[in-house]
Amino acid sequence: MLSTTLANDIYEHIKEHFVLVLDDYHQISENPPIEAFLTSLIRNVDENCHLVLSSRNLVVLPDLPLMIARAQVAGLGYEDLAFLPMKSRLSCSKISSASFPSNRLTSSLHKLKVGLPAYCSPPR
Repeated sequence: MLSTTLANDIYEHIKEHFVLVLDDYHQISENPPIEAFLTSLIRNVDENCHLVLSSRNLVVLPDLPLMIARAQVAGLGYEDLAFLPMKSRLSCSKISSASFPSNRLTSSLHKLKVGLPAYCSPPR
């Protein structure tokens, strides 16, 4: 199986800890052959391989409940990744010397889910 071959090759050639990132996993999720490949890869890789699945949807894999029970999985949601208004203002001040919106406007932008880049750009 390809996943076993890949896991064996990783074991033989990569001794350091590393992160394998699969971005936009939602584009290929709910595909049984891909789920089978990932499940097999996760079962066979050594502890130096850390897998990150980035997805707009909740990731569903057959072994996920077992991995959660073993505390082998962590998850981040929108709230974990979102900039709070004050953190956004501080980050913006490090990026540019331009003046930034008031606290009230910054809070309004957050409610609209506009995000950090929308108000880090200096006015033109």
